[in-house]
Formats: sequence, structure tokens, C-alpha cells
Amino acid sequence: GRLAVVAVGAEVKVRVDHSLAAMSGTGSRSSGNSREGGSPVEPKVTPQETELALLLVEDKLGDTVARVARAVTSKGQATLQDVVRGSELPAETVKHGLIILIKHNFVRSYQCTSSQHAANPRSRSRQQQQKRSSHFIYVADPNYMLSLLKFPKWMFRIRSLSNAAECSLQALIEHGRLNKHDTLVTTLDLLSRGAGEEAEIEDLDENFATLVKERYVERVPSVLLPPPWHQVLDTSVKRGHKGLKEEMDDINEKQAKAETEYSRMKENRFVIEREEVRTPGKRKRKAGPVIKEEDGGGEAKRPRGVHSTPDRCDSPFSPEELDANQTMWRVNAQEFNERFREDYCLERVDLGLCKEEDSATLRGVLLAYRRSRHMKENNVEALELDDICDAMERDAMEQDEKQGGAKKGKKKKHREKLRAEVRLSLVALRKLHGLDVELIWPIMDKNSGLETGTYYFNMAGLWRALQLTEAECLIERKFGHISRRIFSLLRRNKYLDLDKIKDKAMLKMKTARGCIYDLFKAGYVHCYEVPRDTTNTPSRTFYLWHVDSDLLLHRCRADLYGTMRMIQDKYLKTIKNGKRELDLVESFMTNKNSEDEGKKEQAARDMELIKKEPEILHKIQRLKEVDQYIQDTMMDFDEVASVFTV
Repeated sequence: GRLAVVAVGAEVKVRVDHSLAAMSGTGSRSSGNSREGGSPVEPKVTPQETELALLLVEDKLGDTVARVARAVTSKGQATLQDVVRGSELPAETVKHGLIILIKHNFVRSYQCTSSQHAANPRSRSRQQQQKRSSHFIYVADPNYMLSLLKFPKWMFRIRSLSNAAECSLQALIEHGRLNKHDTLVTTLDLLSRGAGEEAEIEDLDENFATLVKERYVERVPSVLLPPPWHQVLDTSVKRGHKGLKEEMDDINEKQAKAETEYSRMKENRFVIEREEVRTPGKRKRKAGPVIKEEDGGGEAKRPRGVHSTPDRCDSPFSPEELDANQTMWRVNAQEFNERFREDYCLERVDLGLCKEEDSATLRGVLLAYRRSRHMKENNVEALELDDICDAMERDAMEQDEKQGGAKKGKKKKHREKLRAEVRLSLVALRKLHGLDVELIWPIMDKNSGLETGTYYFNMAGLWRALQLTEAECLIERKFGHISRRIFSLLRRNKYLDLDKIKDKAMLKMKTARGCIYDLFKAGYVHCYEVPRDTTNTPSRTFYLWHVDSDLLLHRCRADLYGTMRMIQDKYLKTIKNGKRELDLVESFMTNKNSEDEGKKEQAARDMELIKKEPEILHKIQRLKEVDQYIQDTMMDFDEVASVFTV
């Protein structure tokens, strides 16, 4: 079960499984390298990432909203009172700031129900246990804040679909979350102003459905959902007291409701409800993989299991907004990050990750894995042989189209011949040269011991190996090729002492010691201290050097995002120093096309001031160059940092 009650002395503690947390967030990160394909675990966010995320929010939404975001982030799980105290702002200002942050998906809101008990746990009565209070808690999402750096690249990816799809994504990026109708209206406006295209709202339905089908856009979770983490039983409760059974039943009931709600949210995450009015009480069948027709008529229904509470003064939303419960849509950061991983692997295949004769098969495996993610909810790593062959054929057709059509005389391979070639290639791909990871292997039948035609693709292990390879490149740039040799040696061995490192790397003791200490000081290698006796003196202690991949990737993220934070901080200071010139340009651009005579005169005065002081024009040009340079630099850094974060 979800709860395991363990008696430790006279106290009762609860061990919990945090699997619900994976359903609630954006899921912009995932890692794990277990052969069985366990559920991915989200790595911890470094302080450097959090600081950079808050600077990006300040640049986009202003100082007041950034103060609210910082208060939520510093508290972890904050109530409205915590945010008011932390930000030192009025309650109404904090509520408006929370609305902006929630609508831009930078903060998540949960409705938390807790029981009120007497001071003495043994004196609790059944009536006291039924008293419940409900309040909202707010949790910051630094990963989605960091997506502000990735939005331009995401729009460039969507451009390959259509201009309308790109404008729809731009509308969701600018507004954070919108319902379907507002998204289409904003898309129509962007198309007419930007691309100069004329279209009807009905014509944009297909583009929006394509975005949902490809999982670029997802439903926004309701703000009335319970928290995704499990409640822990109070450790002051003594084993065997009168109210323990009722309290355990209450905890189990709440966690069962939470799991039901998150399961329903996951099922409807990529489902579009038709907006036409239907006959009440009649439900029509699904039309296509992403279209779902719901009951029509009447008011919008609240999700089952989510109960309204009379006291909502700590919510920034009005009761009407909470009761409306309309379907909202947002950009799905998880899908873009997953596609980044797959595209990165495809690029490495083209650069010689495997033998040339096996590259087409490995590309087919990666593309089949992407399709499996969209078609299946569980066990996405299990790939059928026919699915791999289909992906290879589609990829070959796309490559031919890019090269100007299929070559004359080129015939399609017979399916059985293709299956035989792919099966042999998969045997060769089981373990790649240079990557200490088992990549793909057949799933055997337990009874007969024969292959079932299904293969397990270890995507998590492949991604972890590529991350460590990228870390090797960073170490070589920072410390030199000798340090990379030592790091590569430690990566492929469980642990080594300094003498073995010296011998295997063929280095002098002084050189090996200096390199290993530099790597240890920077946090790229780690050390086991094994004392010979209880004195723990250095001369009586073995020092075994090794590489902890989780700590290493955490260190790489901290270094890269720390550098990006300093760049962003310098950029914001430069913009603040040029605020006078920027305000002057903004005033001129706003007033020059105005029909008001007073504004036209103000624009003329601004132009005279700019001409009179040439240094203003020079500073404006300088700010423009700095802005372009900083934006390009941040995107380049983010490209490298994304390898260690997604």
C-alpha cells in the first residue's frame, strides 16, 4: 500500500511514496538509469537555478511580482500569510502578484484540507477529528521560470508545423494560460498583424488540435486539486491510542481521493472537449484520439472529489473564478524537453555514436520511442520490432523528401528482409562502444525462454551516459586533457586510490595528485574515507576516489546556471543604468503615430532632445548591441545547460 506504519519504540512514523508528485508538476526534468525502467525522479533545483529563475521573472514581470515569487520560493510550501510576511507587501498586492504568477505557470496552487485536533493526542474525540479547515498553499516552479530562456527555440520548432500553430504557441507564451476560444482569437489577431494572413476561427481548430495531439499544449491542472505529496502522521501520536485508527482512516481516505484526482487529470491532460451544446444526460463517443464530447447544457461541473469550502479568503482568485472551473491550456514544457533529449540523441547518432551500418536502426529506435510515449501511458520503453521498422521507413521517406525526392530505381525493402536486418543490428547495439551502458535488449518469454519480438530500450541509461560524456568535455575545457583522462578512468571504475590512478593514467604522482585535487575541489570527483583504525588520522586512512553521477550533474548545473545568473544580473544592471534613454525612446515610439496633438508635440520634443545630445543616440545603440549579445549568449549557455537539466 501507499502507507507503511512502522513502530519505532513507542512512536508511530509513516513512510510514504511520493509518486503523485510526478503527476502534478511540469515534469521538465527526469532522470534515472534503472534497467527495470523505474519511475523518473526529478533532480533537486540548485540555488543558482533558483536565483536565475527569479531574475528572469523580474525582467519579465517587474520587481513587485518578483518579490512575491521570491517569498514563495524561499518558503517552499507557502500560505498567503507566509507570502505577505516574506514579501513585506500588502495582502491585496500579494494576491494580484500570485494571480499573475499562477497564470504564467510560475507558481502552483493547491487546496489543502487539514484536521484540527486537541493539544493532547490521547484526549481526541471522534467529533474533534471531524473538524477540518481548508486553506490554499503555493509552491514555486523554478523549472518553468527557466523556460523563459527556451521559448524562442520552442517557437522555432513549432514553425515547421504552420504559421497558425506558431501564433497559437506565442499566444500561450505571452498570456501563460488561456481557454481554447481566447487562444484562437489571439492567434487570429497575431496572424493578421504579423504574417498578414486572413483566417477564420473555425479554420484554426485543426491547428490547435494538432498542437494538443503532438502534446505541445496541455490542460492546466485545477487550482482546487489537493497537494501531490502524502500527509505524514504526526510523530507525537503514540501507538495504540484511542484515535489512531480513525486518524489513519482519514489519512488513507484523503490520499485515495488525491490519487483519484491526479489519475483523472492525467487521463484528460490531452483531451479537447467540444464546446457545442448537447442534450443533457447524453454522452457521445470519442471522435479521434484527442477529441472528447462531454455532457452539454447546464453549468460547468466541478471535478469529482474536489469539494468547495466556505472560507476562501486566502485564495487570490474570486469565488466566481474558482466555481467556473473552465478548461485552460498552457505550453507543455515536458514535451519540449523530452523532444530535446531525443533530438540530441539523434544528433549524436549522426555524429558517429554507433557504427554507420547501425545508425539507421538506432534512429528508428529513438523515433519509435517517441511514438510510444504518445501512444502508451505505461511501459513506454517496450518497443515492438514492427514499430521500429515502421519508424525506420518513415524516417527514410522524410530524409528522401529533404534531399529532393526519392532516388530513381530505389526500391522499398521487403518487410521480412528488413526485420532480419534490424534484428541483427539490435544485437550489435546492445552495448555501444565508449558508453558503459546496456542500451537495448530483447524481452524473453518466461515459459518458453524465447524472444517475444519486443525490445526494452534503456533511454534513461543512454541519456545519463551522454550527460557524463558532455561533462567530460566540460572538464577538458576547464582543466585540460590530463584531468579528463583521470575523470574518464574514475567514471568507468567503481573507485580507485591515488596509486592506481597514477599507474593506470601513466602519470607522475605529483601530476596525478594535483589534477585529482583540482577536480575534487571543483566538485567533479568525490572521495571515500576508509580509516584503518579509530584514530582517523590521515596517515592511517585510505582515500578512494570515485564519481557520483548525481552529484556531478548537480555540480555542472550549478556552475553553468551560476555563470548565467551573473550574466543576467549584469544585463539587468545595464538596462537600469540606461533607463532614461530607454524611456525616451519608448515615449517617442508611442507618441509619434498618435492622433492627439499634445502627444505629437511631445514626440517632436523627444526627437529634438535626441538630436541635440548625440551621446543619447550612441548609448541607445550600445544598449541595443548589448541586448542582442546577452540574449545570444544566454541561449548558447542554455543549450549546454539543458543537457544536464532535462
